Amino acid sequence: MLLRIFAIIFIDIGLPIALFFIVNRFSTPWIALIVAGIPSVLRIIYTFIRHRRIDFLNVIFLIAFGVSTAVSVVSGDIRVLLLREAIITGLMAFIFLITLIPLKTRKFEVVPLTHLSAREIMQVLPNQIWTDEAGVKHNLPLAEWMWREMCLCRVLNRLLTLFWGLCFLAECTTRIVLVYTGVSVEQVMTVGVIIAATLLSLAGIISMFMFIYLRRKCIRYRQEWRKTHDFSDHFPVDQEDTLN
Repeated sequence: MLLRIFAIIFIDIGLPIALFFIVNRFSTPWIALIVAGIPSVLRIIYTFIRHRRIDFLNVIFLIAFGVSTAVSVVSGDIRVLLLREAIITGLMAFIFLITLIPLKTRKFEVVPLTHLSAREIMQVLPNQIWTDEAGVKHNLPLAEWMWREMCLCRVLNRLLTLFWGLCFLAECTTRIVLVYTGVSVEQVMTVGVIIAATLLSLAGIISMFMFIYLRRKCIRYRQEWRKTHDFSDHFPVDQEDTLN
């Protein structure tokens, strides 16, 4: 997970800022800003070709990249390109924070965005399988079971999602202030990258340690939970009643 975080920082932050300053030496800031966005676009295309999927955040980036470039070309205002990252991070902040709304119906439940990410990561782990008092077998993905049964899981994911949302909101606000305070394009890019890299690294490392901590707590909790909720030993092994 940590390697993935640093890979994203390099491709979406480090490489773009390097390209910007290199291209800016031989061209205009306007062209340099467009070129700086290309690595992220290529990453999204590569992810789509390899995994045959494109997530919502990538769609947001592609739309923001295309619209900001087009509007900047038509209007000739370089601030539109500078605001591109602010728009993206602002939308990401909104997405993270809106998943904190405790909305639940019969068909779906809104869960914190960090928990959704954890579900993907934990797909490789064995499911939680148990038999209840009525002899009915249950089979749930481990992440889903943790969300249902562990209060600690729900609390930590809500706190972590709130932290991510506030980090993106802080970055968005800072970028907007920089664009409209009259500082140079180079200063906007440099300060923006420093803030983005710092916040993303901090949030990523905290997330990694939180998931490690939660995973260790889960091992102990599962053992205690089975003592009072799993009645597999009381029923035949070939029990057919299963709930997914």
